[in-house]
Amino acid sequence: MEPVRKVVRAEKYYMNVVSLLGMLVSAISALMIAIFLALQAFRGFENPYLEIVTYFFLPGGILFGGFLTYFGAWRTRSRHRKHPDVDLPPLPRLDFNDPSKLRLTAFFALVTVVLFAVLAIATIQGFEFSESTAFCGEVCHVPMEPEHTAWQQSPHARVRCVECHVGS
Repeated sequence: MEPVRKVVRAEKYYMNVVSLLGMLVSAISALMIAIFLALQAFRGFENPYLEIVTYFFLPGGILFGGFLTYFGAWRTRSRHRKHPDVDLPPLPRLDFNDPSKLRLTAFFALVTVVLFAVLAIATIQGFEFSESTAFCGEVCHVPMEPEHTAWQQSPHARVRCVECHVGS
């Protein structure tokens, strides 16, 4: 008589500390980006260091959280595959006739699209911020404070630094 082999459900792969921590890091990073963008858009709140965090560090948090999520799932699946009493094929089965797998796939697809949209917006905003005078004069070139102050009081104050120093 053959031993009974257990079947492990795909959604269990993400129920581990590493994957849950990754989901939390990604969600918090995306939420913080949304909050900071809203503060800038609706309240006119601008701080160059806050913008560095918003456009450069928090998108990295989304990517790192996504990596942790999938790494935790991969690690859990690998651990299950090593047990002889667990029936796992080499690759996950996607059966969209199973309502739980369909919901799980739709959930992860939606979350992935939303996170990539947030990353795209943050990347574009980050690029624009890196070409702003606030970035040049207040963050990047702190030793240039006298020049930045002089620029603010000059007739060139309406011309961005990159228009002359970087070019088209």
